[in-house]
Amino acid sequence: MCYNANVHLYLTRHGETQWNVQGRIQGWGNSPLTARGREQASQLGQRLADVPLKAVYCSDVDRTRETAEIIIAGRQIEIRRMSQLRETCWGRWEGKTAAEIEAAEPELWARFIARGSQMSEHDDSCEWETQTLVPGGETLEEVNRRISEALEIIRESAQDDDDRVLVVGHGGSLRLFLTLALDLPPRKIRRWHLDNASLSHILYLKGHPPVIQQVNDTGHYGGGI
Repeated sequence: MCYNANVHLYLTRHGETQWNVQGRIQGWGNSPLTARGREQASQLGQRLADVPLKAVYCSDVDRTRETAEIIIAGRQIEIRRMSQLRETCWGRWEGKTAAEIEAAEPELWARFIARGSQMSEHDDSCEWETQTLVPGGETLEEVNRRISEALEIIRESAQDDDDRVLVVGHGGSLRLFLTLALDLPPRKIRRWHLDNASLSHILYLKGHPPVIQQVNDTGHYGGGI
């Protein structure tokens, strides 16, 4: 694919939610931001205040929309919602804690945990995350396809060199931007963690591989965060 412009892509996970605090799986479900989550978004907004953002994208889930609105408060920028930027769907496990899932479906939970334990510190070649054991859930490959589609749409929309674009998404699916940038298989997302309202920055260059300039930076967090 040939693109028209170099693009600075800023990635941030939504602010802390009630389900984050309770340890519940969110996926496509939704939970409102906590007061702490709104403060995290506000502090990131202050950090990005001098960045001339040309566009803002978020998933079509309320926690990312609210985070985006707080970050760009006072700016005349349209927030474009994209279903492709959603978190991984976890089917009937959404809204539940690990303890609740284990109590309700002990055999299925045990198989899921066993599949994950195949990955050791020295061998991450297994493909356990590319196939879901969660009824109604998504595979990692399915999520990777829609994140790739979102990235293509965002890059094609940029017309001017060095456009600065903000994407507000989710801890799981946003990590696929990093694997795509490094041309790694999707399962390598396990090598990164993204905190709520953290800042990552990828520079996409015309005719050259993208450059990761920042990952999971939380330097804007102030007191109490």
